[in-house]
Order: sequence, then structure tokens, then C-alpha cells
Amino acid sequence: MKVSLACCGLMAGLTLLVHLRTLAGWDLRAMEAVAASRPAALTEPMNWLFRLGFAQLDLVVALAWAGWLLWRPRRGDACVALAPLLLFAAVAIQGGLRLAVQQPAPTASFELQRPFAEQPVSAALDRTDAAARGAFVAVTGPVAPATAERERGSYPSGHTARILFLALAAWSLRPRGWGKRGCTAWVALLGILVGGVSYSALFFGYHWPSDLIGGYLIAAGLWAPLRWLSGP
Repeated sequence: MKVSLACCGLMAGLTLLVHLRTLAGWDLRAMEAVAASRPAALTEPMNWLFRLGFAQLDLVVALAWAGWLLWRPRRGDACVALAPLLLFAAVAIQGGLRLAVQQPAPTASFELQRPFAEQPVSAALDRTDAAARGAFVAVTGPVAPATAERERGSYPSGHTARILFLALAAWSLRPRGWGKRGCTAWVALLGILVGGVSYSALFFGYHWPSDLIGGYLIAAGLWAPLRWLSGP
């Protein structure tokens, strides 16, 4: 509970700073450093990692995970299946803050065009992501009457909020009885996944660093209910 309360307090402070554009200079310098150091060889790996942060993919994962937990309840308590579904709360919080704060996304000068692969799986993900973004712009038009999607707000990052939440859920819902080596390897794998997806959002110029921090705080703020649903 203390972790969640601390994250809520930090989130409130960060949101105020972002709204007042206090961090704009720091964000700009950080993005300039990222843009100057991104190797071309990482473009395709980052493209695949970026897809792992798509909202529709993460929500499907959460629903499938909840269904599996419901089918194989732990502790004889089916409420554990609700733990992955807290991802919907993260999505709602992130979407609401994005409309309220309206931090402009990084300018086109920082954007690196993502290659849209022709493989069936990646093509389907890209099409559904484009459709989801278009629907969001259409629905929020009266609320956020910007003319370009990039101007509709980038804070906080949904990619980081969702991927960190799923990582925390994977840790909380891990099979009990793992040894120290197993837990260490699992934490390392989850850390690499979270770091890779987060960096991909910077790599392609979709988010400012402050956006990523806001996403992390949303996920960490859901730690208390996640732990409660996950059980001892």
C-alpha cells in the first residue's frame, strides 16, 4: 500500500510539472541525445518491441491470462483471475490523463519512421493499431480538437504503463517455490522486456522521457490491488 500511495503522490507532482511544461527543456535535451545515438541496426528489433506495447495486443494478453487463471484457479480463489484485468484500469488512467494534460508529442524532427513489415502477424498488428489510433482521434475530437494526432497529447506513455504492469503481474502471479536462480532469471527477463519496449517509444520519437516516467508510475500505483488479488 505504501508503494502505491507514494507512486500516486509522485504521479500528481509529475503531472503538474508536465502540465506547466517545467520539464520541457529536460525532455528536449534527452530526446536530442536519443536521436543522436540510435543505431540503424536496432530499427527492426525496436519495431517488434514497439508492437508489444500496442494496447489491443496487451489487452488480449490480459484477457487470455485471466481466462487461464480462471480455468486453473490458484489458492482455490477465482478472484486471482482479476489481477491481469487491472490492465484495463491502467489504460483508462493513461487515456484520461492524456486528454487532460495535452502534452504535445515530440516534433517530427525526432520521429524515425517505423518499417511496416509484410508478414501476416506484424501487418495485422499494424493495421489494428492504426485503426485504434484513428478511432481514438475520432472519439476524442470534441474533447481535444487538435488537427494532428501527434498534437493530441503524449503524456503519459501507454506503452510503458502497460508493459510494466504486465511485468509486475507476471512477477506477482509467478509459480511459488521458485529458487533464487529462477527468480533472478525471471526478473532479468522482465526487466529486459520493459526496458526494450520503453526504449522503443523513445527510439521512434513517439514519447518524451517524462511520458515514460508517468507510465511507470501508473503501473506501480496499481501494485497494492495487484498484490492483493495475486494472494500471498
